Amino acid sequence: MRKFRKAVGAFVRATELKPNHIGANFGAAQAYYQINDVNKALVYGDRAAELAPEKMEFQKFLGDVYESQQDYNEAISYYKRTLEIDSNDPNVMVSLAVVYLRIGRENSARELLESSLQIKPKNNIARQYLGYCYLQLNEVDKAIENYKRAIEIESRDWEAYRGLGVAYMLKGMRSRETKLKSLAVEQWRKSLEIAPNQARAVKLRRLIDKYSQ
Repeated sequence: MRKFRKAVGAFVRATELKPNHIGANFGAAQAYYQINDVNKALVYGDRAAELAPEKMEFQKFLGDVYESQQDYNEAISYYKRTLEIDSNDPNVMVSLAVVYLRIGRENSARELLESSLQIKPKNNIARQYLGYCYLQLNEVDKAIENYKRAIEIESRDWEAYRGLGVAYMLKGMRSRETKLKSLAVEQWRKSLEIAPNQARAVKLRRLIDKYSQ
């Protein structure tokens, strides 16, 4: 944190000397974001984007900042601007898809995730979110397939294991197959082995205890 505060001072002084210096403005935006001063990060980020509207990383940065603040309309706007500059950037597609998932636009998210995977097939994050997307669309078998493929790409993808467990449990509850519930518990245990301090660890352990009896 201390190094970012020093960076803020250096970049701000640079913008005072040269207000239209693109790199200084964007550097200040990034440094302010690192110290959680979102308002100033947006001020300098907007300035950098105004000075160089063709720079997709500036638009993507602003989208990320707004997404972190749950201002999803603004995030969507900036991610779309980024894709106007480069319509084939799979990382931006995934970022926009995640926002769509947060606001319940699953079909829009699915289309973006599938497009991103055509460009970058071995993107476990995209696969993982596609699995989640299919869960929300109530297509459990497709969710299972995509979570499995995410794990094939990255064997320590603890979020994919957790999601796969949820998918198995849903399918098991519908079909009343005990084996599927056991598979769900197995995936949750793997998730906790990889990331024991994950945000939902307590809830996950309770579910494991409940369905292991």
